[in-house]
Amino acid sequence: MPKVTVQGFGPVNFPDSMSPKDIEAAIARDIEPIVRQRRHAQELDMLRMADPTAGMGGLERFRAGMGKAFTDIGRGAGQWTGLVGREDVAESRVRDEPLMRTGAGLAGNIAGNVAALAPTAFIPGANTYTGATAIGGLAGALSPSTSTGETLANIGGGAAVSPAALGIVRATGGTIQGLRAAGQPMTERGQEQIAGALLRRTVGENADEVMRRLAGAREILPGSQPTAAQVAQSGGMAALQRAAMQADPEQYAAREVSQNLARINALRGISGTEAQREFGETARAAATGPLYRKAIEKGVRPEAAQSLGPQIRNLLERMPQSVTDRARQLAKLEGTTMGPEGSVSGLHHMKLAIDDLISQQGEKGLGKFGERALLKLKEDLLTVLDDLSPTYGAARTVYAGMSRPLNQMQVGQALLNKLEPALTQGNVPVRMNAETFARALREGDVLAQRATGFEGATLAGTMKPNQLATLEAVKADLARSAVAANIGKGVGSNTFQNLAQENLMQAAGVSNLPQWLSRPVQLSNYILRALYGSANEEMKRKIAQALLNPQEAAQMMQAAIPTARSVAAANALRGAQRYIPGAAAAPTMSY
Repeated sequence: MPKVTVQGFGPVNFPDSMSPKDIEAAIARDIEPIVRQRRHAQELDMLRMADPTAGMGGLERFRAGMGKAFTDIGRGAGQWTGLVGREDVAESRVRDEPLMRTGAGLAGNIAGNVAALAPTAFIPGANTYTGATAIGGLAGALSPSTSTGETLANIGGGAAVSPAALGIVRATGGTIQGLRAAGQPMTERGQEQIAGALLRRTVGENADEVMRRLAGAREILPGSQPTAAQVAQSGGMAALQRAAMQADPEQYAAREVSQNLARINALRGISGTEAQREFGETARAAATGPLYRKAIEKGVRPEAAQSLGPQIRNLLERMPQSVTDRARQLAKLEGTTMGPEGSVSGLHHMKLAIDDLISQQGEKGLGKFGERALLKLKEDLLTVLDDLSPTYGAARTVYAGMSRPLNQMQVGQALLNKLEPALTQGNVPVRMNAETFARALREGDVLAQRATGFEGATLAGTMKPNQLATLEAVKADLARSAVAANIGKGVGSNTFQNLAQENLMQAAGVSNLPQWLSRPVQLSNYILRALYGSANEEMKRKIAQALLNPQEAAQMMQAAIPTARSVAAANALRGAQRYIPGAAAAPTMSY
């Protein structure tokens, strides 16, 4: 029986019947694998006995651990392509075992895996549970393994750990927000933030622009302090103010009365009192009466009467009988005679009769066209009278100079009559005839002609610049109130009945609850109303008060803007959630 010595194994006896070729094949098939296994075991024993980290500092071990992480990912990928075998993985684990027993090496390995998986944060959907499961599974798949079972365990472990870590982070953040929201209504600062958040939600995406308008709010008319809705130019803010008016009608009615009082007083400052107007008329009559009498006594210039004959005849032909009759009545009431119709006295009394007819209102009034025709007739008559009698013209000049303040008061009174409802004149009505006033102001020249009795009168020519500015301010102030009263009427307004619990639900991210939760939600709302009842009432009071003061509303909206620190923290939390799946899976890849 031949005996053959195999290196690393020893002498082996083979049957005599085997040929040298069969012996060689048997050694290669049966003995050499055993030799390789023994040699490999010896090498592993030698590796275990040797410590490659001996003499390495902590930083060097950390770096080595990081390098191992990237190398292992390469090995895991190589296993899927067939470039790396399981024996290589087992050998690398034995070789790296001393390093992984050190804290620095293990920390470096975990840090390396985290760095290697960091790019997964940019995968779309990385911060969703589905994305986290996929990223965890991918990390497990890239972990090198020594068996199929280990590969499956790595994939399953990563797929479970990553979404679980994401859920824990979100639950922690939600719990913190919920606790903060639960305590927020109990503090002054928290109530202002909740109320300010409601104001910002109410005006929507225009919140910053509305806040700027509120902060810069001013009185258009002195004494007429605007509300927030009158300044904001926002349908949402106007709707919210209407809800606040229902909750606290007394304060808003008082504000409306104070605004109307400022408007009426502004017009009364122009119109003066009835006593002031009567005094002006008396003073004017006292100053101009002697002048007119002197002109009447002096009569017409003969040469002028002859040259102006055609104009006088034209005037008398156009003069309505009612004017002539009225002139005679006025002269009789004065205790004089009218005199010939072409005389200074006759023409003067006709002028007074025309003034009397123009001043008539109501059913006896002339109407627009009749009034316009009489004004034109009066203008022509005065032109002729001034030429007939320079003394009369001088008297009229004095009369006109003393009439301007009276004309201004007459125009002011006419506009005041347009604005004040007839049934409440002299008091302070809650409602004003804003449309009628604005229309009269738009047709200001016509109003000035009717109020003064001068056909050529204009509003701008009659009033002082500061009076015109006051009239425009009253008009603008009324328009601002009208816009706030009508804008956004179709917008549903939040009656802010349960501000505290609404804030709590929003912090918890609860919305559109399913129907089957309606009863539990009703019960929870009942409990929350009982808990936050006084806080809700206080916040409603704060909002109602702030809507009466635009600057205060702006400050409230400003308080609801997150601070730079809280914004940074929220952004960091949202950003971190993208890295959580990879970071959570990284430790499962470390050995």
